[in-house]
Amino acid sequence: MYKSWILCVCFALVLTVPTLAQGGDDTTISVTPNPATTADDLRVSVASLGACPAFGTSSVEGSTLSVEIREECPFATPEPFTLDTTLDPLAAGSYTVNLVLPDERILATTQLEVLDATGCIPSSTVLCLNNRRFQVEVEFSAASGQSGQGQTLELTDDSGLFTFFNASNVELLVKVLDACGTQFNSFWVFTAGLTNVQVDITVTDTETNQVKTYSNNQGDVFEAVLDTGAFETCP
Repeated sequence: MYKSWILCVCFALVLTVPTLAQGGDDTTISVTPNPATTADDLRVSVASLGACPAFGTSSVEGSTLSVEIREECPFATPEPFTLDTTLDPLAAGSYTVNLVLPDERILATTQLEVLDATGCIPSSTVLCLNNRRFQVEVEFSAASGQSGQGQTLELTDDSGLFTFFNASNVELLVKVLDACGTQFNSFWVFTAGLTNVQVDITVTDTETNQVKTYSNNQGDVFEAVLDTGAFETCP
C-alpha cells in the first residue's frame, strides 16, 4: 500500500510538470529583422505550448542574448500560443539567442546578426560588397511580362550572384573590386550575365552616395561590363 501511494504521488508530479518546462520541437524563437542594425529595435517571437505565458527579463552576456519566459498558471490546460516582445537595439556582432526558463534551462535557440547602422544592409534583394560599402540592386523585365527584383546569392566579400525566375537559375554575376592601391586608384565594377532580358543594375557607394547604373536591353545578349573607373572614391 505504501509503495502504491508513492507511485501515485510520483505519477501525479510528472503529470503536473509545466508544459513549457518540458520543452520540445514545437517551441521556437525568432528575431526580426535579421540581420538587424545597431539602430533597430528587435521583435522577438516565441511559439510553443503552455498556459498563461509571459516574458521575464532579457540579458546579454558576451555574444549570448537570453530571453526569459515563464508560465504564470502552469497547472492550467496548456494551449498553443505565439508571444511577441520588443527589445532595444544591440551592439554590432553575431549573437546566439536563447529562450530560457527562470531556472536558465534552454528551450530554443536561434542566431542573430547585428550590423553597424552605417553602410549597406543586406537582404534578399540587396547585395552588399567590399565590407558593406557598396550596395547592389538589380531589376529585370522579361518579354513575357514577368518582372521583379533580382534575388541575391552572396559569394565572397567582393562578389555575388543574382537569380531572377527561380533560386536554382543564376542570371547575373556582380563584382566590386578595390583597386585603390594601384595606379587606377578606384573601385572597379565587373558584371557578367547569362540572360537576354531587360536588366538594370544599380551600384551605390554608401560612403559617398555616388551611384552607377548598368543596363541590358530586352532581347540583347548580356555583354560583360569591365568598368575600371566606376568609383573614383578611394580610400
